[in-house]
Amino acid sequence: MVIGVNNILDCLELNTPSKKRDIEEIIRNQRQNNNENSSSIQLYHLIIDVDTTLERLYGGFYPDWLAGGEWSHLYSYILSLLRTCQELSLCLIFCFDGTLYRYGQSQWYYEQIQQRKKVNQIFKHLKQNKSGLPRRHLWLSPPAFQLCLRTILREINSSYLIMYQTWGYGQCQHQEQVKIYARQYNQSLIGIVSSDIEFLFSTKINNKNILLKYFSSKNLKLSLKGKLTLVEIKLNQLKDKFSLDNKQFSLLLTLLGNHIISDSDLIHFHNDILHNRDIATPLSKRTLLKNNGTVSPPIVDSSMSETKTDLCSPDNNTLDTSEEHQQTSSVTSPVDFSTQSRLNGNNLSINSTVDQLIPRLVDYIRKQNVDNDIDFDLITNQVFKHLTDNEARKTKTQLLINSYQYYVKAIIDSESVIDSVESSETSFCSNFSSSQVSVNKSDENIIFENCSGANIEVIRTAFNLHKQGLMMPWIFQCLYKHEITFSVTIEPEMCNTIPGVCEFFRPIRKYLYSILFDNNTIIREQVYNSEHGSYLTEIVCEQLLLKHTIEQLWFGTSPDEDRQLRMKTFLQSLYYCDLPKIYSISYDYLIFICILRYIYMEFFRYSSTSAILHTYELMAFISQAVLITELQPKPLMNMQSTNFLNQYDHIQIINYETRPIQLAHLFMRGFETILFANEVCGAPIHPKYCCPSHFFNGKLFHQKYLQAQYYQQNQDLMIILCDGNVHFAQIGSHLLDIILDRAPNDNVHHTPIQQQQQYPYPVVPQQQQQRILKNPSRQGRAQTLLANSTRPPMRTNNKQSTTHEFNNQQQTPISNYRQQQQPPPVKQTGHMKNIGTRKNNNGNQNYF
Repeated sequence: MVIGVNNILDCLELNTPSKKRDIEEIIRNQRQNNNENSSSIQLYHLIIDVDTTLERLYGGFYPDWLAGGEWSHLYSYILSLLRTCQELSLCLIFCFDGTLYRYGQSQWYYEQIQQRKKVNQIFKHLKQNKSGLPRRHLWLSPPAFQLCLRTILREINSSYLIMYQTWGYGQCQHQEQVKIYARQYNQSLIGIVSSDIEFLFSTKINNKNILLKYFSSKNLKLSLKGKLTLVEIKLNQLKDKFSLDNKQFSLLLTLLGNHIISDSDLIHFHNDILHNRDIATPLSKRTLLKNNGTVSPPIVDSSMSETKTDLCSPDNNTLDTSEEHQQTSSVTSPVDFSTQSRLNGNNLSINSTVDQLIPRLVDYIRKQNVDNDIDFDLITNQVFKHLTDNEARKTKTQLLINSYQYYVKAIIDSESVIDSVESSETSFCSNFSSSQVSVNKSDENIIFENCSGANIEVIRTAFNLHKQGLMMPWIFQCLYKHEITFSVTIEPEMCNTIPGVCEFFRPIRKYLYSILFDNNTIIREQVYNSEHGSYLTEIVCEQLLLKHTIEQLWFGTSPDEDRQLRMKTFLQSLYYCDLPKIYSISYDYLIFICILRYIYMEFFRYSSTSAILHTYELMAFISQAVLITELQPKPLMNMQSTNFLNQYDHIQIINYETRPIQLAHLFMRGFETILFANEVCGAPIHPKYCCPSHFFNGKLFHQKYLQAQYYQQNQDLMIILCDGNVHFAQIGSHLLDIILDRAPNDNVHHTPIQQQQQYPYPVVPQQQQQRILKNPSRQGRAQTLLANSTRPPMRTNNKQSTTHEFNNQQQTPISNYRQQQQPPPVKQTGHMKNIGTRKNNNGNQNYF
């Protein structure tokens, strides 16, 4: 999330040549400052503010982010990052934002407006049939990105990659807690990677000011050679760039909008500055220009009202090309800022706020007399002239003054720390004491006072797991504030063929709320909708039949019975998944099948709106999952390349289509909801089976969807989608039968040819060995490849493990088929392989 004041960092990076520094050089310099030997094996630490570093953690703008997430690439990138850290003795600390509102509720709402604008422009790009991905400035993080990153870090489970998650409700809670985490690593801390300007200022901990080295999140880069480079930004560098003193710079930060006074409070003033209006002219004597996307709209503005149409319709035009935007962009800046780097395409496309607003604000501030005291009466009359309510104007004026005073004090304190550090010739982080931060016992007291409707042990357990990043933030947010938020996803505002994501999975969440809380407890879901504005949906927890309490699910005493109870409750919470066939599925496919089963069955509730999920669309999902799971792709930059990687990890999508993008995002939001259910029910599915890179790749699904759409009348569609591998087609056909089991009006979703499509699935004796793939090279020489070489051992399905499985668990037909049956000799687009069998270990562990 980016607020207005953080755009000043973009302006600096845009107009100032960046000096990239190798992290190895930074570590070497810090070791010299600390008088350490070059042979020292001390582990250094670097904090990464995850929510402001999403683009770089995803691997840049080139991996596919539109089609649902290229998670195999993310897995490869994190492993490459791990290898670099191991070579440099560097530990990365990933700090996830687990607070409910990072900058406050109004700022969260304002951020959703900007995200919705991006989504509309993305659909405009799709409607115009432009090739490739949209432009970089429209980049949105893939759905459930933070959750997927957390599952990957947890699966890797390395001491070089550790996680923390902040908690709380209020402004700047996340930033303060990150600084406290930084305090724990004293002299071994290099700095923090972020795009939040709050980390530029010093903070007082234990009556002592500390100042972190600040590195730009947009310049965190990992080369193919394994070099990690950073760009450091200093406070004096910002002030010198604009040639402003402390008071002027504090006023600039205030007028940009921040956590004290939001962007939306200043939007009319920003419009006046951008359009060269006379800010001294009363609002009643002129007409405001209609907002056109150049500057962010206010939270409540009549100019935002638009005619709502179905964005799935081919006759719809999402957004107009803004002529006013072109006119505004052509206005020369009053301050001479070079934009040659932007024109050359060397930097990211920066929005008009950076291009126009900041230089004009600098010019405005220079005209103010700030030698002695700032005339706040004059400034507030110009900034808040649109407010007719005197009480509201008085409140906003006080917020503006508080913001100014906050930044004046922060700058003075930071400069004093810088002077003391430079005088002692030590690094910024070396002024920490060696003692660790004591645990703040008042935190638990505050939590217990605010949490109601849940057991104290449940709250304490959730709090501890939340802080370590081992639990979804939804659970603790529900326990702490009875409220969760849903950010904007890539879906049309109005569409009659695919339901809205938030409402689609609400039945599951409602069931889970009833497990977490007693009856009649109200949970608020904060959702943004541009048609109705931001609104809260209140959900009342109801009494469930055969309801199991959260204490039974989390703190059981009998491992075998608890495992069965958790799995039973988990499948019951998904409504359509409590079937005997699903109990027999290997854990490799369990989450994947549960998501598709729920989506397929839930679509029937929306039949009145022509919402239908066709069988060929299910086959597209299943085929890509089978290819990923069975061939077990290796990370691109860390393992030897295989034929699978050469074929599937370099897919090029020329023209993206709207429906597969929506289905992929619906699937990933379902993945997010089902992991929520898994953790509420006590984690019956071990986290190592929850990584999306094991069963979903958005770009591969998009390709398979287009292929399935073209060949949907072919009776061998599953074989075609599995690239000619009949064995994979048999596995896919079996998974399809499970999804379609007991579905109402099943024939509605089949073409006549698809109804005849059947693949026999034989049952063979229950003997298992480890599955081995024989991958013949082009020279004809066989190369042995362990299927699970990059993952922990899978689940055991043989009879010896019956004491660790639930009673009705049987050996799955998929594993039975692998034991004895060899794939028929067919020509395959991938590589040929001989299928053996595998022996899996039990993955069920209780982490509570």
